[in-house]
Amino acid sequence: MSDLPLVGVLHQPYGAVALREIYMAANGLCQPTVILRQSVAEAYPNLVEIARTLFPVHILPAEGIANAVAGLGLQGVTTFHDAELELAEEVAEALGLPGLAQPGTNSTSDRRLPASASRRCRRQRSTRSRASLKRFAWSACPPSSSRDGPPEAEA
Repeated sequence: MSDLPLVGVLHQPYGAVALREIYMAANGLCQPTVILRQSVAEAYPNLVEIARTLFPVHILPAEGIANAVAGLGLQGVTTFHDAELELAEEVAEALGLPGLAQPGTNSTSDRRLPASASRRCRRQRSTRSRASLKRFAWSACPPSSSRDGPPEAEA
């Protein structure tokens, strides 16, 4: 079992980042677990299959969100899809974590993200490149190792 923080990522296809990008950016920084609405999982069964090759996957029922997430051990929750902001707030509330969306936010504005076991919040911005996604993952889940800052941008 990893000692990295477990972060739930509410996901849908066609969001700001793909599963591979989440995997690459989170590597060694946090342990993502993909959370899908039941309706999304039913509409995109290949997404579920692909996600399970990279991450633990949890499918949320239409009702009973609080019970469904209670035992996951999440230390943070985020999303890269505007359609999941409301659900991310619901999950954060059910877990007693700070909310991540500010009123009126979208994928191009700042969000707060529970970042560690101490439940401190970090600011993050929309990701538009692999380098910015890596910076987000570092800020959301700062490593406890000797790294001094976010990964450098790749050429």
